[in-house]
Amino acid sequence: MLADELSPLLDHLEQSGITRGVAARVVEEVMAYFSETAEEFVRRRHRELQRAGVTNSRSLALIAQELVQRRVAAKGRYAVTAMLDLALNQRGGVVTVADISQRQQISVAYLE
Repeated sequence: MLADELSPLLDHLEQSGITRGVAARVVEEVMAYFSETAEEFVRRRHRELQRAGVTNSRSLALIAQELVQRRVAAKGRYAVTAMLDLALNQRGGVVTVADISQRQQISVAYLE
């Protein structure tokens, strides 16, 4: 259930013509979206894409694109971007921090 401090927001949304129940659900979903960490987002989206039959390489590429659009802290975004880069570019060999830095245009200092 939503906290009492959100009641004015729910009142406003209800006045716009949607029911309070729908307003509460929308607010809860928006709050969940913005409170989800980058790691949680990647895990959730990967599960969703797996269920849809999307291959790992394609799902990781899609997630990387989606992650750019999400509002997450830079540190979290860089960490997940580096993990996705590793997953997409490993191919049985060594992937260096310098390689990731160059491909993703992220400073080596942020990746170390």
